[in-house]
Amino acid sequence: MTGAKDHCGVVAAWGPDAGHVALDVLKGLQHRGRESAGIAGYTAAGRFFKEVGMGTLDKAIDIAMIPHSAQVAIGHSRYSTAAESSIEHAQPIGGGHNEWVVGHNGDVPNFLGHGVSDSTIVHSVVEDQMRKGHNIVEALHWLMSVADGAYSITGLLKDGTIVAARDPQGFKPLCVGRIGQNIVVASETVGITHTNSAVGWAPRRDAEVLFHVKPGEMAWVDRRGNLSKKTLVEGKRVTTCAFEYAYFARKETEIDGVSVGDFRYRMGELLADKAAKEGVAADIVVPVLGSGEEYAKGYASRSRLPLVKALIKNSDERVFIGPDASKRAAIARTVHNVLNELVRGKRVVVTDDSIVRGDTSTAIVEMLWEAQAKEVHMLVGYWAVRYPCYEGIAFHGAGELIAAERTVDDVREMIKSTTLIFPEEEEYKRVLGRNDLCSACHTGDHPLSESTLRRIHEVGFRTKRQPIRT
Repeated sequence: MTGAKDHCGVVAAWGPDAGHVALDVLKGLQHRGRESAGIAGYTAAGRFFKEVGMGTLDKAIDIAMIPHSAQVAIGHSRYSTAAESSIEHAQPIGGGHNEWVVGHNGDVPNFLGHGVSDSTIVHSVVEDQMRKGHNIVEALHWLMSVADGAYSITGLLKDGTIVAARDPQGFKPLCVGRIGQNIVVASETVGITHTNSAVGWAPRRDAEVLFHVKPGEMAWVDRRGNLSKKTLVEGKRVTTCAFEYAYFARKETEIDGVSVGDFRYRMGELLADKAAKEGVAADIVVPVLGSGEEYAKGYASRSRLPLVKALIKNSDERVFIGPDASKRAAIARTVHNVLNELVRGKRVVVTDDSIVRGDTSTAIVEMLWEAQAKEVHMLVGYWAVRYPCYEGIAFHGAGELIAAERTVDDVREMIKSTTLIFPEEEEYKRVLGRNDLCSACHTGDHPLSESTLRRIHEVGFRTKRQPIRT
């Protein structure tokens, strides 16, 4: 996959050594943000601490500065979606002098264009309400009445309360669980249920997911460890980001009770059925390592073809962090290698999670031809991305998108594959088992108010394009 920047990862923890627990959970969300990271919290004695920096967790945070006496903490890992990448935009936002400190995942487009990030305005709106004497429940209810867009947030109050809230349309995931004696919040369940260490991923034995925060709901843990939740806004149309299931979330994650890995496997089965109908005949199935693997497993099982890991991934770098097309293309060829002897003379099916800008797909297809593959069939687990996203993924301009105003065959010719197959919107939703998804990147119909869409247009984004025939 290439071309999108993720939302971010947010966490919170209450209980013994909360700062290091939050940091450990944040390691499980590192795939959601590698530009900057931060941890903030209060010790049992009420001392505030905060560590933020640029890069991955190991570079951004000095672990020695996280006190083991921390009783509450929140954390954030970031990919920029609206503001530039700099230490000034690293989160959490706020300090010990504030009423609250916040980590934000998503985009609130009606807050854009004011000279500061939308995350800063999210912080300011709630801060202002609390300074006026409102409690956090009232302040977050006010936020939900004025913010139009995506925000899953974790917050930290002066009195030692941690809070979590999800926007009324439920764009981004958020969940609450336990790890040992600690109550924790995370963008994905994998941050709670698994550890991410130098030796790999492993299930935690002392962890459980308690619930998924519902759209329009907040949850909080007071200083004594009492966990509560409350619906603040209900009745809005739910539009959860479909891209979470296809790419962003790890396969071990469940979003609103749906297994990401299981969905990708079943989508691979559907892609095998679609390929058979189009007369695709192949010898091997080759996954793009990472989120393309589960699709390959489903495809191989349904088609009874061998799954061959003929692509080698040299690093965990995500190609979409490249600042321009030439650098992204160079990174794609550096990140991936082909084991030539495994594909030479073979009809190859390649499975990938998505095609956005097309840099990775083009590079991989080109490398497979160079390795003397006989045919290269590209099977993609996500629908064609034709329109900008204003709800938390940084492809704001349609000019960045390879499928914008192009047919599937146009895209196939551009990436130079023998065949190119995407699922249709109805097929994607049917395999996932839910219809309440945001599909604006495919249809151009954004689930935002007309005033917000006008605001987007005013600050320079193109809001609508005519659909094309596929």
